[in-house]
Amino acid sequence: MSWSDWLADIPIIGDLIDVSSIAEGLIISNYGDLRDAMEWSEVGNTGLDTRQYMLAEQSLVPVVWNEAGTEVVSGKWEDINGFTSTDPEDFDIDHRLAFSQIVNQHPSFYDLSFDEQLEIYNDRENLQILRDVENREKSNMPASEYASRILDSEERAQFVENAKAYWDSIRGRFRS
Repeated sequence: MSWSDWLADIPIIGDLIDVSSIAEGLIISNYGDLRDAMEWSEVGNTGLDTRQYMLAEQSLVPVVWNEAGTEVVSGKWEDINGFTSTDPEDFDIDHRLAFSQIVNQHPSFYDLSFDEQLEIYNDRENLQILRDVENREKSNMPASEYASRILDSEERAQFVENAKAYWDSIRGRFRS
């Protein structure tokens, strides 16, 4: 269920506003509202949202799923700073190139349809697994500033290369 479907199911909300206009991007006009509207979407027809898909894809060992097969309950992950754990709750899915940086650098982001915005938010080319504490410290830090905090020089160089490549790949999606 999408967040707009959830909103529409609340009687007073569904009666007062046309939630389909939110999904079309007609109401979302500032970063705070946009960030609140973003969600991990399903990857292909896997039945998995972006977070669960990436946890399964990037685990160093086969993952263990919950009974419904929709949530990873264990595996083994290592982030770019060498933090290793078998608990998926120790990790966040993080944007290499901060989502806020994309939006702030390209105000025409708001002109994209909600589906296009969500596609950029969930683009696995710009996502990585990162220790949850590190992700909160990183927050909306520009990629270049965050890169200086990566301890391993090879990991740092790869991070910078990936962030730059992603930036170059999406630049054409926005009008000047």
